[in-house]
Amino acid sequence: MEGNLIPMIGQSLLREYAEGPLESVENTHPANLSEKVAMHRVHDSLKAMKKLDDSWNRQDLQTFRKYHAKNCIVRWPKQPPTHGIDGHEQEAIAFFKMFSGQHLINNPYKIMVGQGEWTCTVADFTGTMKGPMTMPDGSQVPPTNKSFRVDFCTVARWNQQGQIVEENLFYDLMGMLKQIGLLPDKAQKAA
Repeated sequence: MEGNLIPMIGQSLLREYAEGPLESVENTHPANLSEKVAMHRVHDSLKAMKKLDDSWNRQDLQTFRKYHAKNCIVRWPKQPPTHGIDGHEQEAIAFFKMFSGQHLINNPYKIMVGQGEWTCTVADFTGTMKGPMTMPDGSQVPPTNKSFRVDFCTVARWNQQGQIVEENLFYDLMGMLKQIGLLPDKAQKAA
């Protein structure tokens, strides 16, 4: 492979999980050692990302906390960054209440790649608005009981302990808000 780019995508990575860990770095020529160590780190980070997203789907906050550094930074669309796992856990709890049946479809991911200390995953994300949504001004929007399905992308930077220190979350917020009935679509605007 050229440079330090070590892509691992979807099905091939899941096959590696089933077959066991990557080849050992023992007895490796020193010139190839750093590339193999980097490959192991990416492999481990992608496995951790899968476990983290599985814990999100189960609403398992103990495992969720395990894969985030205490002082992590999390960025969601259209809001200020969240600093620290405690704040991120509170966001998760609020999200679970708002979209109780939410689910990341990550078996397999649509895309799963990594390089160095970074990973990137893309999955379908679904849910139904079953609880109120708190707006930035503190007001609440009642549940609409409407569902959404959007692509959800996580770009994460991992530390040596296998925890996320920086998490960037991307999804079609406007599309999601239209699907759950909080923004008018073209047909509603025309009426």
